Amino acid sequence: MNAKLTMRNISPMQLKKVFLTSSILLAAAALSGCAALNQNKPEPKPDPTAMAIEKEIDAAIARVKTAPRWSGSMDERAQFASFASDSVSVSYQGDIVALMEAVASARGKTFSVTGPKPRPPIFVFVDAKELTFEAFLKDLDKQLGQRADLVMGDDYFEVRYR
Repeated sequence: MNAKLTMRNISPMQLKKVFLTSSILLAAAALSGCAALNQNKPEPKPDPTAMAIEKEIDAAIARVKTAPRWSGSMDERAQFASFASDSVSVSYQGDIVALMEAVASARGKTFSVTGPKPRPPIFVFVDAKELTFEAFLKDLDKQLGQRADLVMGDDYFEVRYR
C-alpha cells in the first residue's frame, strides 16, 4: 500500500482533531515550563541597604504619627487682637472680610462688603508687631491689589470688590 498523504486523503474532522491535539500539547508544554521555572528559587537574602532604608522609613512614620496636629480649616477662627489702640500687633492668615469685621467691631464702626457677586474670598497674611493702625491698613490695601479696595470712613469700614 503506497498511499501518499495529501490533503485530499485527510478529512476535515481528522484535521480538526490533529490541530486541537497539537494546540493542547503546546499549551501544556508552555504552562509546565513556566511552572518549572518558578519552583526552585531560593529565598532572597535581606539586602543591608534595603533594611536600612526600611528602618529610616519606619522612624519617619513614627515621627509623623507623634507630631502635633494643627487644624488648617477656615472654619476655626483664632482670637483676634485688640484693634482699639493706634498700635497694632497681630498675626493673621485668612479672609479679609473676617479680619475687617473684627477691626470694625473693636473700633465701634460698621462694616460692609460691596461690589459684584459672587465675591471670592481674598486671603491676606499679616504679621504686625507694634505697627501703627494706618500702616496696618495700608498693608492690607496693598495685599488686596486690583481685586478690591479698603475704604475707611468716619464711622465705617468697607471692602469694595472690583
